[in-house]
Amino acid sequence: MPDVLTWLRGLPQPLVLLAGGMLVMADSGLLIGLLLPGTSAVLALGVLARLGVVHPALAGVTAALAAVAGTQLAYVRSLGSEFPVPHRFQGARERAAALVGRLGLPAVCLGQWLGPIRTLTPRLAARAGIPYRRFASVSVPTSAAWATALLAVGYLCATAYEALSRWLGFGAIGVAVAVAGVVVQRAGRTRPDS
Repeated sequence: MPDVLTWLRGLPQPLVLLAGGMLVMADSGLLIGLLLPGTSAVLALGVLARLGVVHPALAGVTAALAAVAGTQLAYVRSLGSEFPVPHRFQGARERAAALVGRLGLPAVCLGQWLGPIRTLTPRLAARAGIPYRRFASVSVPTSAAWATALLAVGYLCATAYEALSRWLGFGAIGVAVAVAGVVVQRAGRTRPDS
């Protein structure tokens, strides 16, 4: 870990911030969030901020701006066009757009916090006919809050990891993570009969 950390600290801070920001923006803006969630990039920026690779304030601004830009890009790109889905999912897309249209701005707000749905919400809002000004009035603050909250989680998790590693040592943490993984896997297999 120290060698990786030394290497990371040797990278130019603007390059690290640019890479993280592009991943966060592409999450919603280019629909890669279905494959590579921007959540991971924001959490990673928080960890890198805690480790001193990037300045925390710059990481926060980068994550917030990238999240806002991604949702706005997704909305604008979807105006007057259909985002591609396999034929069998076209009915589901229409039902989802109708639901977003019925629920309006609360759906836009909630959608920002729900994993892969975050990547689809701006497209569904555009398809449902929510005017851009109304969409942006909710999307901008919600996207910025989402990014800031996740960045803080990444920062705090890195702090907890550092404290735990000093207390237990790196080897003990690996064993604890492996045991937790086995427990979660077994719990998923053993379901009570109904």
